[in-house]
This record gives sequence, C-alpha cells and structure tokens, in this order.
Amino acid sequence: MIVPIALKPDLAEAHANAGNILAALGRHEDAVARYDRAIAARKDFVEVHVNRGNSLRLLGRLEV
Repeated sequence: MIVPIALKPDLAEAHANAGNILAALGRHEDAVARYDRAIAARKDFVEVHVNRGNSLRLLGRLEV
C-alpha cells in the first residue's frame, strides 16, 4: 500500500523512499533532510542511516 507523506507525516518508510528518490536525482541536501525525518520517526532504521551517510559523503560532509 502506498501512503502519501501528507496523510502520515511520521511514516518513516515514506520519508526514506523520498530520500532515495532525491538521492538518485543528485539532490543530496534534500535527501539528507528526508533521511533525518525518517530517522526521527524510527531511530533503528539502519538502511536510512547508511543512505544518509552516503549522501553526506557525496556532499563532502564527513561528520564524526
């Protein structure tokens, strides 16, 4: 089932999917913002942490 973010703004999977699409388009700043929303909704979402790290790496923002 596809649920729009507008209907369930705390649905981590929706934000993760949006982040993946933005990253694929090369919009990594926007992707990181979506990944942050996904992580806020579900802290244990490992795949999103990895994807966020990849976007940050591509932005040259290797935070420790």
